[in-house]
Amino acid sequence: MEGDLRQNEVTFVTVPDVLGILMFTLVLIVIAKSVGLYLYAVYDTRQTWLDPLMCAVERRGTAGVKDNHEMPWTEYFLAILTFNLIGFVVLYTLLRVQAAESSPVLVLK
Repeated sequence: MEGDLRQNEVTFVTVPDVLGILMFTLVLIVIAKSVGLYLYAVYDTRQTWLDPLMCAVERRGTAGVKDNHEMPWTEYFLAILTFNLIGFVVLYTLLRVQAAESSPVLVLK
């Protein structure tokens, strides 16, 4: 097949590849301090700049957050299990669709 790498073929890292990695690393370094301070404020239950938006979402009930409700371990376990199961199904479906689009064997005509 054309486009497939041969066994003896060598691929090199190009300048755009290196620049992409460097830019990604630079962005992570730049935002690390501010994100860390924000998370510290959230876990310390202090006021943050996102509180008006997040409190509005929580009050509407769309997030399912209840301030006065302590979650027992069984409820927490079911919430984590459900979240992971939904993520698994979505990612599995995405990979199957991508494989079907790229494989000439699976394409129906």
